[in-house]
Amino acid sequence: MKKIIALAISCFLLLLAFGFVGCNSQQGSNEGDNEEKEYEITIKTDTGKHFSEITVEFTDENGKFLDYKITDENGSVKSKKLSNKEVYIKLIDVPKGYSYEESYKINEETSEITLNATLLEATDLENVTYRVGDVMHDFTLTDKNGVSYTLSELLESKGAVVLNFWYNTCHFCMQEFPEMDSAYKNLNSKLEILAINSVDNVFSEETNDLTFPLLKDTIGIENAFLKGNGLWSNPATIVIDKYGVISFSHIGALSEEQMTEIFEYYLSEGYTHSEFSSYSDFSAKK
Repeated sequence: MKKIIALAISCFLLLLAFGFVGCNSQQGSNEGDNEEKEYEITIKTDTGKHFSEITVEFTDENGKFLDYKITDENGSVKSKKLSNKEVYIKLIDVPKGYSYEESYKINEETSEITLNATLLEATDLENVTYRVGDVMHDFTLTDKNGVSYTLSELLESKGAVVLNFWYNTCHFCMQEFPEMDSAYKNLNSKLEILAINSVDNVFSEETNDLTFPLLKDTIGIENAFLKGNGLWSNPATIVIDKYGVISFSHIGALSEEQMTEIFEYYLSEGYTHSEFSSYSDFSAKK
């Protein structure tokens, strides 16, 4: 009888021991699940650009606010230490023209999110301001023969579209045109130039032999660039890259050699998004 009681007590103690170990194990597991982590997020675009000054808001699975940070020049933020099992982020202040999801579930401590650039829908440009780095609105302009040029259609077959703003009585514009035409003839299968005039008569004897289209600015596109750049004069050259992003701006005449250098850069196979506010900026940084 004593042996049976002793055996029962031993079994009871053994069960208690297993239960204690199991509880500790479960407790350890819970503690592991709630381990504090820092999350590093990088925001970039399909153009290869890293986005600074984007607000990244961290939330739990129910949308409850946890933390927020603003991306640095490398497009990166790092959260404070969070113990939540599930972490989501929301992006705020993303520039127009980039598509993104309402929220992203973050599964890794280091994550990269890519935003896609898309031409904005055509609109009245009266209140639009353009600067280097902005995504363009789609637009259509028509030449004297009734031929229409639509930006979105051009970018389907061309690696870049160049906007040149000019007028007939602009001496430097007329000097630049032959240089531009020579550069264009060598690259017109890959690139389009739209010479846009918002000042005077688009057509004259001096421009009859040019091979790129001459277009009257009927939509106020030059004014949108003027408002964004402040100091503005003609000629002015803008490059819209294959992503639909305003990537290059230069005030003043360019030589054939300079234009060829610029155009070939934007048409190169390895091109990733780059932004330049003048030719001197381009030649220094490219």
